[in-house]
Amino acid sequence: MDPTSLVRAIVLGLVCLLASCSKDNASPKCDNEIALTGVKDALYRDIAQDSDQFNFKRSLGFKEIATVEVTEEGRVCKARLMLVNKYYLLIDYEIAADGEEYYVTYSGLTEGSKENLYKVINNLPLDLDNK
Repeated sequence: MDPTSLVRAIVLGLVCLLASCSKDNASPKCDNEIALTGVKDALYRDIAQDSDQFNFKRSLGFKEIATVEVTEEGRVCKARLMLVNKYYLLIDYEIAADGEEYYVTYSGLTEGSKENLYKVINNLPLDLDNK
């Protein structure tokens, strides 16, 4: 084997090794509709169980979605949560995969933010000092 072929074989082997060791996993990407629906579901369960679920989810959107970290268990994400296309809250969420099921949790919202989110979606007056 000539030296050029040997170097190519070593480089190819290293590339294959690095690709097989990547931290990518089976969880959906941060901007995937499954993941975003999971965030909306988690918010609904935590904040607005007595509200109209369709109206609640329809009132939410996401901008500036970014992956913070990819781990063996899932993905850590961040985004700007839009409320009725008028208000924005920063939100962090994590997507974990367990076989065919996905689990989504969120963080980064204060109790005041959750209360205001509920109020906006239900057309109640806001307490803008309560952030």
